[in-house]
Amino acid sequence: MAKRWYSTLLDLLREKSTAPVVVHEKQQIHDAWQALKKYQADIENGFSQQIAQAIEREVGGSSARSTDRSNEPPVFAASTLKFQDLELMGDDQVQDTLDEARLAQTLLLVSEAGLAGFLARLSTAQGLKVVRSDKNPLRPEAYANALVHVLQELPVVIEIRTRWLIYGGQIMGELLQTLYTALDQLLEKQGVKQASYAVVSTPDEPKRAAPALGRVSGQRSASPGNSNLSREQLLTLDHLHRLMSGDYDDSFIDEADPALDTDVEFGLLPAQAKRSNAKRPSRGLGPSLAVEVVGLMMEQLTADQRLLPPVRQLIASVEPAFLRLGTVDPAFFSNKNHPARRLLEAMTAKSLAFAHETDEGFAEFMQDLAATADRLSNGKAIGSLDFGALLKSFEDRQTARNQAVVDAQKLAVKALMQAEQRYLLAEKIAAEICQRRDFLADNPIIATFVTGPWAQVMAHERLTMQSDPSGRNKAVFSLALGDLLWSADMTQASRYRKRLIKIIPDMMNMVREGLLAIDYPLSLSKPFFDELMRLHELALSAPPEKIQAVRKNSLAPGHSFANATVPHTQHPWLQTAEAQQSGLMDFADTTEQVYQPASTARVSPALPVAVSAPAVSSPVFVDLQETRPMLPEEALDIEPGAWVDLVADNQWVRARLTWISPHGTLFMFTSVGGRSHSMTAHMLEQSVAQGRFRLISQQGVLDGALDNVAQAAMRNSVQGGTSS
Repeated sequence: MAKRWYSTLLDLLREKSTAPVVVHEKQQIHDAWQALKKYQADIENGFSQQIAQAIEREVGGSSARSTDRSNEPPVFAASTLKFQDLELMGDDQVQDTLDEARLAQTLLLVSEAGLAGFLARLSTAQGLKVVRSDKNPLRPEAYANALVHVLQELPVVIEIRTRWLIYGGQIMGELLQTLYTALDQLLEKQGVKQASYAVVSTPDEPKRAAPALGRVSGQRSASPGNSNLSREQLLTLDHLHRLMSGDYDDSFIDEADPALDTDVEFGLLPAQAKRSNAKRPSRGLGPSLAVEVVGLMMEQLTADQRLLPPVRQLIASVEPAFLRLGTVDPAFFSNKNHPARRLLEAMTAKSLAFAHETDEGFAEFMQDLAATADRLSNGKAIGSLDFGALLKSFEDRQTARNQAVVDAQKLAVKALMQAEQRYLLAEKIAAEICQRRDFLADNPIIATFVTGPWAQVMAHERLTMQSDPSGRNKAVFSLALGDLLWSADMTQASRYRKRLIKIIPDMMNMVREGLLAIDYPLSLSKPFFDELMRLHELALSAPPEKIQAVRKNSLAPGHSFANATVPHTQHPWLQTAEAQQSGLMDFADTTEQVYQPASTARVSPALPVAVSAPAVSSPVFVDLQETRPMLPEEALDIEPGAWVDLVADNQWVRARLTWISPHGTLFMFTSVGGRSHSMTAHMLEQSVAQGRFRLISQQGVLDGALDNVAQAAMRNSVQGGTSS
């Protein structure tokens, strides 16, 4: 593909350079052609390497993405550009990002016909029921990013590189169209059906009202303050970048406009009129752009369907205060920790805790929100100090109301930390057991038990001994392991039957006591006890010369653990007190009862796929039918602070991810009223797979709104064909 792209572009530029066009244009094309001839090897080799690396990152999963790149400069992709990225970008990076966005748009338009069929079959091959374009490692954006990155590395002026992309975009799009068509036909021959298409949005993108979309796309006339600048020219990526970099600092006035304050105070102007009034000719480009950005940000927030209507109405009422601030304090845009940004984020983030106006605590929360809004609406909050005081007051009220919740969370975290510590030690013990000479690897039932539940027992014992400096606790359960393994070895036990008879009672009592010490239900250990008893009976009754033959066929046919693998400490085991303190999810409505090791039996039983989640009551602010479905393997990538809906006690509950254990084995969510919902990583993946868990918001509501502003600036720049 790289060779074909290069040779086709070279021929096209040569042809264009001899065509009867304007002399100046002809010279530029000729220069681009001459420059291109120098870099054939760099382009062909660099492009193939970039594509290979992009695909490896996509299909390699977290291991490929976790590679240390701390010494590498940040990479800004057009499709995932965030508001805060602009502060870190240089002017050249802004231009490169725009080049990539324009190229990606061209590639998508030209290759769309072939891409549609290939993407539908690829999604099926990936095990998806609906089409997921973001799971396609060969998507047009990847090729655009690779090509732009390669051309950026070449020592040519930006005008030449831009001309390569202008003429080369169509060529690359046609090559992609050919590739997608060929791959679609290949999958079709293999019998791969097409997945269905669905109109979806990302989990963090709420449904937007039509006026907001129209406003972003530039369907209004120029503002009064800048009669020569259309909206497309005003809100561009370059202008937004300059605003965040402080390039417009000199144009910001030191005081708020008295006329604007009067209008705001008496509430005489609807919101958009206030914004227009804020853009007076004397203000210059900086303040006008600031008002534009704040206005779009507030429109995003007030159109966010994840927030309840009273919350959105209240946020709309405080817009003038943020408009005033935006025109006098440019740090609001560049400083993520600006008190006004933090206040707005606190107000919106905490609002996500409530899915219905009747939820417990919503009325009290609205009281705190209204108190803050009243102080914002009086026109006295102008500088960062004023917003800082409001932030502290709001957070103090929230803390006072939720102190009991904070205390309960501390206890829950302590319980989960104990469980993970024991789990990690049990993993180490299980590995040690597997290395013992007397380990019965050929008996999966015994091996599963000693590396699962019994490893947890031994870990609990060791931790108890470490916390008891008196030394009164002895390693009785650890010592019992030797007798347990010896008695299960029919070759040895049958030779010393008197010893076997003598140790069986105490050993069996010791095993039961050990399991009770970690609250492991004896009923779940029944297959182990049945197997051990059967081995003891054979060792006591079978003639020594027949033991070997019996041992070869000792496993009961069709036993559910005949093909078990060891060790079996994949998931933490929580004791009763730990489970109660942390609100361990139990999936009690499932009926499948199979023996499992301690690592999974109590906290994450094998759930039948047919288990259905309860119906969702109205209103629903993130419609599952219009939300990109989450994949089970994506569940472990969520970060603290994310808001989710999960099924608890057979009903949907709104909760926030408040804690992840250091080794990522346990997750704790907190719902309204401070109720904790904890689960293992395995259980979280199962919940997603069965539709019992959905992501409402991964990032902050304010961050999402600002990111949408950045994407709007990107679209305006791409559609307008210029960055300034």
